[in-house]
Amino acid sequence: MELILKMLQYPTILAAGVVVIGLVYSHVTGRALFVYYPNGKENGDSSEGDEVIDFVTLDSLQGVWRMVSVGRNGNFAPQEMIDKGNVIMSITGDRFCLENSGERGKLKLKNHLLPTHMDQLSDNGSPLLCIVRFIDGELEICQGDSGKKRPRHFARDRFDGASLARFAKVMDA
Repeated sequence: MELILKMLQYPTILAAGVVVIGLVYSHVTGRALFVYYPNGKENGDSSEGDEVIDFVTLDSLQGVWRMVSVGRNGNFAPQEMIDKGNVIMSITGDRFCLENSGERGKLKLKNHLLPTHMDQLSDNGSPLLCIVRFIDGELEICQGDSGKKRPRHFARDRFDGASLARFAKVMDA
């Protein structure tokens, strides 16, 4: 009790202790204790009534996913193009495969940060920095260009060159 009373006299030390406890908790449980939203809004650009899940795990990504929309800088591909392209992504463990192109690689999640950060490490290319979330049961990935910074939000209207894609689950792993 005496230690706590002494710590209350030094708010900076108390704050540092709380941060350390949060980091240990996040590391041990794999769940975020603290949530920081840089734009001050919980879900960024989501519409009223959308079910948004910012905390993404490798387990929740397992399965086969079909692209249902994709766009860059506010310009989205027509639905006919998306349907014709039939882009399929399968995720098993920490590995992904884009069935159409044969591109393969590894996924690395940092879910102690929200929205969840994902590094897409292609077997034959440079890493792509992304943020991921589930919105109304679909996987949404905002991916920066190769060599560019990680996107910070999921807004459709953007000017940073990041692509915004949404995938619907076709089959569980």
